[in-house]
Amino acid sequence: MSVSYERIEISNGIYFNSLQNAPLKTNSMTIHLTAPLQSETAAKTAVLPFYLSDTNNTYRTEKALALKLQQLYGANLGDGTLKLGDSQNIQLAASCINNKYAFDNEDVTGELGKILFDCLLNPYVVEEAFEEKIFGLKKRELEDSILSEINDKRPYAFKRAGKVIFEGEPAAISNQGELPDAQALNARDAYSHYLKKISESAIEISFAGQSEDDAKRVLETIVKPAFSSLSRSYKEFTKFKKSPLKPEPKRVVEYLDIAQSKMVMAFKHKTNEKIPSHVMSLLNAVIGATPSSKLFMNVREKLSLCYYCSSTYNDFKGCLAIDSGVEGKNAARAEEEIIRQISLTKKGEISSDEIDNAKRQIINSARTINDSPSAMISWYFTKNFANEIESPEERIIKIQSVNKTDLVNAANTLELDSVYLLTKEEK
Repeated sequence: MSVSYERIEISNGIYFNSLQNAPLKTNSMTIHLTAPLQSETAAKTAVLPFYLSDTNNTYRTEKALALKLQQLYGANLGDGTLKLGDSQNIQLAASCINNKYAFDNEDVTGELGKILFDCLLNPYVVEEAFEEKIFGLKKRELEDSILSEINDKRPYAFKRAGKVIFEGEPAAISNQGELPDAQALNARDAYSHYLKKISESAIEISFAGQSEDDAKRVLETIVKPAFSSLSRSYKEFTKFKKSPLKPEPKRVVEYLDIAQSKMVMAFKHKTNEKIPSHVMSLLNAVIGATPSSKLFMNVREKLSLCYYCSSTYNDFKGCLAIDSGVEGKNAARAEEEIIRQISLTKKGEISSDEIDNAKRQIINSARTINDSPSAMISWYFTKNFANEIESPEERIIKIQSVNKTDLVNAANTLELDSVYLLTKEEK
């Protein structure tokens, strides 16, 4: 399966990424805006995709925009907010059928592209402010999203743990901001902040689909004209920085009336040596990211200490986080066994089956990326962000090359940094 990828700089801090794969039947376009994550602006930034994705100056109501999308063969517009390292990223995305499947040679991709860029660069504005009524609704959506975080205890605990793990770093800040900041938002200040984000953010525009001609047409007729007269004051910024290991592990317990306790343990590198991301990816899979991992097979299955126990690796921050759902009375035993499994890994007690199974699952996942336009866009955006450009096929080759010694050496750079426990208070 041949995939074509090209990245073009349009202007200072603005890039266009073109991805083609012949079997694809839909086209996807995504605009990422990335800037430093700051507590005083997190909520102001997080509310923007709520507002920008539902209206623009041509289609001034959600109903009008939804009707137009329906006419474009059920095209979709979406939005999102991400935390990447020490940066806050917002995105607008659109997808539609390939033009070849439309009637009468209709340029569905071109029409949708214009709508998408109008949402970003020509929003519905009244007297130097977002439209008051619509903004009020979007502000409420952000508030509800923040309030709802506590309803899903696993990600809530992970977010609370992040404040401990990355204490004093931008990565500790919520990508949605805090509730009082969201409640204080107003339409005029939000619009002023929007203008600042357009001017100062790193902007990545991505197109993925079947036809190179579609990509070139979007670039020449929509993207370049849209940004040709845009005033920019973009400056390079530090997108992520490895999180330093604490001198001693920090332990925090928070209480909430919950049936199942949540524990998050963070391990960080004790040196500044850069461990290749593909090595850490495989180590993470061996330790806890797959059903055949040490944590799943031992802590959960064999010893039944956890309802779930898995690991994730944040390559931007150099942090391996292990989160588990436990009975409060079993938390100490679960922590002890998790540390033991890490210790065994450091000693080289890793079987060939564990390595082979972990490789197989990573490779199978990587092989599906080129089947989806949105997955392709996400892959190359993340790789560009990390300054580590590689295709899924190149990643597979690297994963296949990792051996047991590589894993043991990488494991021995990790030390316990912090332990967070969310549990019910004993009465």
